Amino acid sequence: MTSAERDPSVSHSIRNHLGRMSREAKAAAIHSGVCGAVLTVAALSDWPYFMYELLRLFICCSSIYVAIRLYSRHRISIAWLFVSIGVLFNPIFPVRMARSDWETTNAIVAVVFFAFSVFLLWDNLFHRRRQAVEAVLAAGNACDELNGQDTRILELEPADSSLSDFFVVTSATDRRQARVLADVVKRRLLNEYGLDVTLKGNSADWILLDYLDFTVHIFVGKMRGYYDVEGSRASATSFTVSEFEKVLSLMPRDS
Repeated sequence: MTSAERDPSVSHSIRNHLGRMSREAKAAAIHSGVCGAVLTVAALSDWPYFMYELLRLFICCSSIYVAIRLYSRHRISIAWLFVSIGVLFNPIFPVRMARSDWETTNAIVAVVFFAFSVFLLWDNLFHRRRQAVEAVLAAGNACDELNGQDTRILELEPADSSLSDFFVVTSATDRRQARVLADVVKRRLLNEYGLDVTLKGNSADWILLDYLDFTVHIFVGKMRGYYDVEGSRASATSFTVSEFEKVLSLMPRDS
């Protein structure tokens, strides 16, 4: 009997994950919306000069921050757009334009920030969250295909998911197989989903691959029982790879 058959709410649990926005994306969307609102006010108001200097600094720093986050997510072309905005608003080597031209520029850049905020909402709620769940399945499949032992996918409860929403846990017979498993998982997720490891822990008997939304744990032999990652997340829902694939296949593509 599968996990989904034991508990009919399991499929709804994954559906809720697909509709849940990550804290990081929510903060970035709010930040972009604030930038757009500030620029809109600047375009419509008659501010004193020092306020425009503060505006330059705020928009410059915000643009560079957004660009760095986009670059880390492999959104290179959009990252360069925000680098350009940062250069335009930099307070160190200021660009000189007529007041009317700056008002127009503020309005255009405000639209860019508002559009980016909407894009973050759509991308995170409907695309990247689905992609993350599919990447979890791909990592589990990679472990199974290379004879990882007792590969399980844990869906964490919201109270336990401050760092990751899913754990992929598997065992290797020796350290060499553990390294091969880790290399194949990294290569598949990078090639198929553009996901790169955010944090890698590599002790002798426990390899950890952190992808923010989920984490892959590869243990050697009895170390899995020693560290007991699964036991420490007793409230999590546990799936075999085939069970997880079956539940995911029931989800509409636009969930």
